Amino acid sequence: MGSIDFLICADMHLDSTFALDNDLRREEQKFTFEKIIDTVYENGAELLLIPGDLFDVRNPAQETVDFVIRQFKRIPDTDILIAPGNHDPYTTDSPYFYAEWPENVYIFKADKMRCFEISLRDTCEKKLRIYGIGNAGHFTRKTLLRDANDTLPVLDHDYTNILLMHGDAEVSKSVYNPIHTQDLKECEFDLCALGHRHRFEKSPFYVYSGVPYPRGFDEWGDCGVVEGTISDGGTIISWFESIEGRRYIDTEINIEELDDCTPEDICIEILKKITPGKNFYKVRIEGRIAEGKKINCSAIEMRLEKDFPGIKIEDNTSPMTDYNLISRENSLRGIFIRKLLSMQRGASMEKVVDKQAVADAMNLGMKAFDGTLTASDD
Repeated sequence: MGSIDFLICADMHLDSTFALDNDLRREEQKFTFEKIIDTVYENGAELLLIPGDLFDVRNPAQETVDFVIRQFKRIPDTDILIAPGNHDPYTTDSPYFYAEWPENVYIFKADKMRCFEISLRDTCEKKLRIYGIGNAGHFTRKTLLRDANDTLPVLDHDYTNILLMHGDAEVSKSVYNPIHTQDLKECEFDLCALGHRHRFEKSPFYVYSGVPYPRGFDEWGDCGVVEGTISDGGTIISWFESIEGRRYIDTEINIEELDDCTPEDICIEILKKITPGKNFYKVRIEGRIAEGKKINCSAIEMRLEKDFPGIKIEDNTSPMTDYNLISRENSLRGIFIRKLLSMQRGASMEKVVDKQAVADAMNLGMKAFDGTLTASDD
């Protein structure tokens, strides 16, 4: 009996523009894609699924298109299926329309949902059908899963059925092809390979592989692809596979115990947490500091820039506050602080109080009263 191996690679965003070392970063992107093709080749994967945004723009440079075609030609025994995304929609000026793709590449057009049928091995009990549709533009307000008559695809469950699409699952008002969970439940696809979200995400109804190569601090942490196997009986197992390379790392330090908050002192604390190399860092400075003191983020970045190009320093500190003094105020914030101080002081064996949670509540409450509370405060 046999099985079918596949790999999902979404949101490659080739031809992205980078603020720092643009030419180098674009070559790194391409090298990452080469490594993905290496993996497909070495594992003998029969399917490469690309759910959109292979390119960052709909009319990428010809040399980038030629590079992708060369990579696809390296794996002639692999069926490559592409569902164009919102960054690289299926349009007449897109390489999806005009380029000469190898015979093993199938690109889903944007006019209607299509089905691609595969029988890869004679030993497989079930054949495979892959459904897909491309985005027609940068914005798609109506779900592409339903046709012009608002009808969902009807599946034959004698087949293993896969959905390949670029869109926004469980976000009903999204302008990037909203994909509704109830629709996925009704269709009962065996696997929904989606693109658009830039972090790995897996639910009972779909999987996002995330970005293979990060481009900013909103794409922090592990980056990679999803690999998987379809058994001869149609059972699908999939898992995330990290790709080695540059990372964006978001970390924090607490300077509350520092005697002083000079840029030099803070740099010493930061260097205890980060290591020079190819990664990009954002360091959030936390803790309470004396009233009137400020963190000079620019001075800290300047001192660290040589060993950490592009480093970002974010000041999340708050002023030390005399809560006992505020609690004596005849005001709403005085009442608020009195109640929280009472909770802290009332902790006992019978009444467990998370003192740190209370302290955090006081800090956020004071920001709210001062009008400095932001959406990033959680």
